Amino acid sequence: MELREFANKVVETLVKEHDSLFEIKEIIKNNGTKVTGIIIRADKNTVIAPTIYIDDCYVRGLSVDATAEKIWERYENSMKNDITQIDPNKFLNFDSVRNDIVFQLINTEHNKALLTDLPHADWNDLSIIFEILVQSEECLSANIKITNDMLKSWNLDINELYSTATENTPKLAPAVVQNIAGALKEMNLLDEDDLDFEVESVPMFVLSNKTKINGAGVLLYPEVLKKFSDMIQGDFYILPSSIHETILLPDKENDHDIEYLKNMVYEINRTQVDACEVLSDSVYKYCRDTDTVIVC
Repeated sequence: MELREFANKVVETLVKEHDSLFEIKEIIKNNGTKVTGIIIRADKNTVIAPTIYIDDCYVRGLSVDATAEKIWERYENSMKNDITQIDPNKFLNFDSVRNDIVFQLINTEHNKALLTDLPHADWNDLSIIFEILVQSEECLSANIKITNDMLKSWNLDINELYSTATENTPKLAPAVVQNIAGALKEMNLLDEDDLDFEVESVPMFVLSNKTKINGAGVLLYPEVLKKFSDMIQGDFYILPSSIHETILLPDKENDHDIEYLKNMVYEINRTQVDACEVLSDSVYKYCRDTDTVIVC
């Protein structure tokens, strides 16, 4: 059964069991990845409604009935956050959302179509886009992307938008730097008892934000890279682990093989990272003398 047919059958089942409105929609996410979601509205007057993705259920081989049950469960959980009660008119006024504007780093080459509709700024071979944070309680998962039309309606230029996001994002999602071994243990991916070396000796660090969502944007926070460089007293490489975090690799001895690092990033992006979460295949370097980041 093809995904679209599967989605239609899931909606047929939901319609029989629940008095709500359902719409199937194909959505293009980061890096041009396509996902299929079901928009669920309480009634025809509902303006803001959650979209529940069904791709994972389809890939896992769940039955139509089991998927319908799972979709409704996710819908009910999303309603606990009460985002549907937000007044959509709020987004028409810049002053109403000024304190909720944040930025995110995405891949430029893989998001050409998306970027045509979004105000953005360049950062090396990546792009900075802007979003309105809808949920701020420990989660950055319900954001609304700021479009060119929104910027025009606000009578705002991208410089003021960038300045606003630069002020907000570090406050809403503070930077976090930790030894990579500590990060792996935190995720229960590494057991210190299984190691034949001290975890503190691993010279790699994970840079993200407190929420661990869209944490690669921390690279843009004022002074963060400089402070890390001052701490290690030298330059360092930046490996783009995903849109959620980057890995910092000190270069005190200038002994790293750049091609090896590039190949490692490329391989990990193809085998370990979801397509929609890949940030870049490039390797970057922070130069302490000039306080700049370059593409290697």
